[in-house]
Parts: sequence; C-alpha cells; structure tokens
Amino acid sequence: MKTVFVTGANGLLGTNLVLELLRRNYAVKALVRDKKRFIDYTHPNLQLVIGDVRDRDTLEKNMQDCTLVVHTAADTSVKHLKLQDYDAVNMQGTKNILEICRSMHMEKLVYIGTANTFGYGTEKDPGNEDRPPAAPFTRCLYALSKIQVQEMVDAAARNGINVVTISPSFMIGPYDFKPSSGRILRMALNRKIVFYPPGGKNFVHAADVARGVVNALQEGFPGEKYLMANENLSYCEFFRIIARLTGNKPLMIPLMKPALMALGGAGSVLRFLGIPTSLSLNNMKILCIKNYYTNRKAVSRFNMTFLTTEEAIRDALKTGPFRATLKY
Repeated sequence: MKTVFVTGANGLLGTNLVLELLRRNYAVKALVRDKKRFIDYTHPNLQLVIGDVRDRDTLEKNMQDCTLVVHTAADTSVKHLKLQDYDAVNMQGTKNILEICRSMHMEKLVYIGTANTFGYGTEKDPGNEDRPPAAPFTRCLYALSKIQVQEMVDAAARNGINVVTISPSFMIGPYDFKPSSGRILRMALNRKIVFYPPGGKNFVHAADVARGVVNALQEGFPGEKYLMANENLSYCEFFRIIARLTGNKPLMIPLMKPALMALGGAGSVLRFLGIPTSLSLNNMKILCIKNYYTNRKAVSRFNMTFLTTEEAIRDALKTGPFRATLKY
C-alpha cells in the first residue's frame, strides 16, 4: 500500500481528498495545523500530523515514508495588500515541497493550482489549459501569486521532478467548515432579497476535484496541467439553484456594473490606506465577467464524469456551517 502525503488537509479540497484516497486504498499522512479542526473521522490508514508547509524540517520528518505527495495548501486570502504577502505559504511552502520531493526521489507530486492561471472564455468558447492568463486576473494579487508558483512548478517539471498540476475552478462541496469558497452560498441563503452581479463563473464539486487528483496520481502525465471544471453558470443562475433547493423565493435584484465599480473604488481607497479588505476595483471587475472554462482535457485523459452544481450545493449545505433546510 502506497502512502500519500497531503498538505492542507483541513481545507475543503484537502478533506475531500483524504477521504477519496482512503476509499481507493491508499494510506494517508495528512498535514494539518490543528488536529481538532479535522472532521470527526478515524481510519486505520489515516495519520494526522501537525505541521506547516513553511517549516521544512517538519515536512522532511513526516514525508520520510511517503512515495506520493499532493500539495493543496495555499494562502487564498483576497485581503492581502501586497503580492509579497503570499510568498511565505505559496512560494516558499511550494519550494519546500518541490525540493523535498527531489531529494527524496518521490514517485509523483500533484500540485493544486487554480483555473485562473489560464485564460477564461465564453460559454461557447470556454477557457482551457492552453490559454495564457488574462485580465482582470493578471491584476489580482492571489492569481498573480499562483501564476508565479505555477512557473516554479513548471520549471521543476522540466528539471526532472514528476509533477502534475490539477487546476480547479470554483469549488463547492461538503466539509467547507471555514467556509472558504462556500461563503458565496451565504449571499443567497435564507435571504428575502438577493443581489447578484452581472458575471458568472465555472463551478465544480470538490469531490470531483478530489477524484481528479487521485486520477492524476495514477494516470497524469509528468508536467501536464488539467483543469477540473464543470458547469458554467451566471451568478443569477447559481443563486436560483440555492433558492430552489431551500424552497426560498427571494426577490432577485441585479447589481449594475457602475454600482460595483463605485464599491470597488471605495475598497481600493481603503487598501491604499493600508486597511485590509476584499473590496477593490479589480475584484469588482472579476464579478462582472463570465469566467468560463472547459473540462475537456480531464474528461478525455481520466474518463471522468462530473456531479452537477446542484449536487455540490446540496452536499455543501448538508455538511458545512450553513443553517439551511433542504426542500428538494
């Protein structure tokens, strides 16, 4: 039985991945910063280890008996004021993992990137793995950080490390206790009025991404990148799914682009003054675009099928911190 070292095991993807690996008969060493924050779950082939990707000594100690690695840990905050604020976790943490994989001759590493390191597209012509990153993401600090890390990962692949990149779009699913991406559910959950921006994005079930990661461990080609994406939906369509599942009938009100730009401008002023906030002109521009992708490459390589966004929302509401009664 092969042992997989998983970073970021407390997170939405990390938790789903640990469970998927155990289902597929791997032993797992899961790196967490706090064991109490992991789900209430025990398994004879699961070992939780306390550590941080910034601490190379701890990583080396715990990776000794592993042959496979999945690096999901990342700083995903959208409140940082400088690109360098991401470096400790995203750059140095990934550098630590790459160097240890090289020195220990790991069989394979799967790095978790993001869809936004690729250019997005439209519903008829969605983005794919061959498109370079595009604005407004090329001005988004988090996306820029992931672009830089991806360049480092690609260089490592060219220099002999067997690394495959899995790049999820916007994940929704169970065990998002923080919540992370699941915060979007609160914008429509149990509300009488729902305001929605004019754009849209690609949604994918976190359990499907976990399955894609394990498929990449088994079948992914060295140096290749695979988008894990599924349904391209407008924000209005996404919020209507939440309303239907919970039996809610909110008043849906569109947010006009000028209003969002004004809000973003105020946020940019706060950021200029050194006040952390997720509001910025660039982030508001992101809400106004159709950020759409295709999963064609992953489907072709791994013969995958994907759960619907409705199933992802339902599973998130069943297991996360959300107080919602499902009607359907």
